[in-house]
Amino acid sequence: MKRIILLIAFFFLSINFTFAAKPPDFCVRIFVDDKGKETSMGSGILVSDTKVLTNWHVVRDRKTDESIKILFTDWVAVDGKVLKTHKKWDMALIEIKKTDRKPVHFGTPVGVNSVVRIHGYGGGIPDSSCGIVQSTKNFVIVRGTMARSGDSGGCIVNLENELVGILFGQSIDQTYGSDITRINKFLEK
Repeated sequence: MKRIILLIAFFFLSINFTFAAKPPDFCVRIFVDDKGKETSMGSGILVSDTKVLTNWHVVRDRKTDESIKILFTDWVAVDGKVLKTHKKWDMALIEIKKTDRKPVHFGTPVGVNSVVRIHGYGGGIPDSSCGIVQSTKNFVIVRGTMARSGDSGGCIVNLENELVGILFGQSIDQTYGSDITRINKFLEK
């Protein structure tokens, strides 16, 4: 019976079944002005009422005095500043003014064959899709769906909408992200 349920779930997931027209409120869009040359765009996760988690490669080497724009799902934009980064883990923490928006709830590590959803703003278009966890080696989740350019820093959530990972890359039909264990270690430092 479990195998039949997994096959049915995989069928719907393989066609990139969309759960929502937009990501949840804790998923944000990030704009980083590259000193007038171009604008880097990515996604982020509201992890507290004053902090947004994203990828290092979204903010790059921004200094703490350089402003970053954070856009919420209701189209309200706020300024943010880089608080800390970890280039090797491809994570960055941005500080914003206190908001009354609800941050994401943290989940526990997921196992192989768990169904998860990704939320992000790839190509500037908010989207949610789902897939099945294929591997959890080396703190990395590899899933059977593909993130888009601009989804970097977006969230990977379980079916209870709890954070279980952060997106950092993709290849054909796969999305890669650091799992909740690595996120927690980064936020504790």
